[in-house]
Amino acid sequence: MMKRKTKISVYEEGLATYSSHMLSKLKKGIYTILNKRIMSKVYIGAHHRVRNIFVYDIPLHNKLIPSASEKVQSFQSSLENLLNKENLQSMKYNKQDEYKGKNVYLYLTNWTINNEIYRHLPKEKDCIKLIKPHPKLIINKKFLSTFDDLIDAEFVAEIVISNLISVVKHLTVIHEGSTSMLHFVPNEKLSEICLNSDTSYSYTQIKEILVLNKKERL
Repeated sequence: MMKRKTKISVYEEGLATYSSHMLSKLKKGIYTILNKRIMSKVYIGAHHRVRNIFVYDIPLHNKLIPSASEKVQSFQSSLENLLNKENLQSMKYNKQDEYKGKNVYLYLTNWTINNEIYRHLPKEKDCIKLIKPHPKLIINKKFLSTFDDLIDAEFVAEIVISNLISVVKHLTVIHEGSTSMLHFVPNEKLSEICLNSDTSYSYTQIKEILVLNKKERL
């Protein structure tokens, strides 16, 4: 970025893209100086050296950040098709077949464990409870007695969810506004529980727009 002729392209679809209210006044001031203009909305692709912004949902991005519309491009393949490509086989969660035909609960943690999780975990013994920690969270082994299995943080959450949906009877994903869940529309095999957190409000707003856009396309 120090080279003046350098132009980069970015992929941005996370909640932080649309949630500049979490930035301090100091950081907004720094962004304003770097971009040589007052930033009413701070986002990754705002930097003047960003050439293209790649997203999965152009209407959503344009609605929330209309000033960047000239930079936005979409992927040629949908996320669902991308996850099924053969060259991603090594990234797949290889235990999904153990839960074939089961009711599964998957907890995607944030940087910490939300104590609210205990109210939502099922008590039925025939329900499988899985936990996938955030890469920055170190799980105490004693805590794992609550769950049937720990999914390594190295697995991509979108791929884990996609793999599980293909075999389980029903999957319930519990999270705190995880970007991973933005790509999945609830259906007869998938439901979600969004716990209260700093990002849950932004997540709910964005998810409603995504679901509406998808229904309109159908």
